[in-house]
Amino acid sequence: TLGWFLVIIMVANTLISLYYYMRIVVRMALHDDEQRVIRSPIGGLALVNICAIVLIVLLIWAHPLKVATDRFAQSLYRPAAAAMSPTASVASGTYEAE
Repeated sequence: TLGWFLVIIMVANTLISLYYYMRIVVRMALHDDEQRVIRSPIGGLALVNICAIVLIVLLIWAHPLKVATDRFAQSLYRPAAAAMSPTASVASGTYEAE
């Protein structure tokens, strides 16, 4: 019973917030304020479009990029040659003191 009460409270809060924020959206999008239209400079439009394209490309290539960087990071921490490492020879019991 407490669970249903909380669900009802959450739905009521959602409806109140939707009403509040939709009033702002309707006011911004559907009401004309009788001011002249501001033209955007071509450089600004080009910059926004380039940034949008870069974001879309990074979104598409995110997984292959992650796989490549993981592979590179694993190769950084892989021991190159166990025989050349004194700690590896100590661990295997073949280290001879000088």
